[in-house]
Amino acid sequence: MTAPLLDLDVPAVKTPTCSEGHGPMMLRTGPQSPESAWCGTWHDCTYIGPGKRCWNSHLTASPELRAFLAEQAARSTGARGDR
Repeated sequence: MTAPLLDLDVPAVKTPTCSEGHGPMMLRTGPQSPESAWCGTWHDCTYIGPGKRCWNSHLTASPELRAFLAEQAARSTGARGDR
């Protein structure tokens, strides 16, 4: 079973840790597109081991993205009549 891409019930974490146990992730720096910035803050795992590099990333959703997704979920629930 895979974890959801974004869980709205989980509070934002200041410094996320790698799900593979590699420790704290690093804040992604550099230029971002307006779309990426709207989504939130990205962190990347920087682990490089013997013959292996970790490519895990973590998105801390922006308040705008969280509100948008909550609105979409509410619309979806209403459209199905699940209220």
